[in-house]
Amino acid sequence: MRLVQIPADVAAPAPADPAAPARDDRSLAEAYESYAPELRRYATARLRDAAAAEDIVQEAFVRFAIEVGAQRAPRDQRAWLYRVVLNLIISGSRRAEVARRRSSRLSIDDVERLSPEVACLATERQRVLATALQAAGVAGQTSLRLAAEGYTGREIAQVLGRSEGATRTLICRARSQVRRELAASYAEVV
Repeated sequence: MRLVQIPADVAAPAPADPAAPARDDRSLAEAYESYAPELRRYATARLRDAAAAEDIVQEAFVRFAIEVGAQRAPRDQRAWLYRVVLNLIISGSRRAEVARRRSSRLSIDDVERLSPEVACLATERQRVLATALQAAGVAGQTSLRLAAEGYTGREIAQVLGRSEGATRTLICRARSQVRRELAASYAEVV
């Protein structure tokens, strides 16, 4: 059984109050020994890749160590670790999907080689999408483009100079606006 090695830069500063509880490395090791095997099985079942599952579990325990070091240890460690593992799996899947979409995009040369009808339809779809994106406003467009490129909510919030919560709301509203605009434009065609 391998134990998680906590980097020196993650170590918690000495508490200001000498009576405050110090970080207990044994509790981290015990949590790892208790939950790591079942978390690896869970992640492996979801990912179908043992190496990726091991990486995800390690990342979850690094985040757990950071939380414990910052005196923000979760009350229910097992549930917290499962949630972090699931969130890491979902984030990884989203990033992989964005990378897959990027690599499969057609170049301008490919579109030119397609039939005129296909090229015309592609141009029309791009025009409709551009019109729908304009309805989302500049901040909405920026947030949607960054999200589509795989940026995290935190990174998008930093770019926009907003809080994470406000950024999530902005993205949600922008997506809804684009959906409504697209539905309206396609309803006009039919």
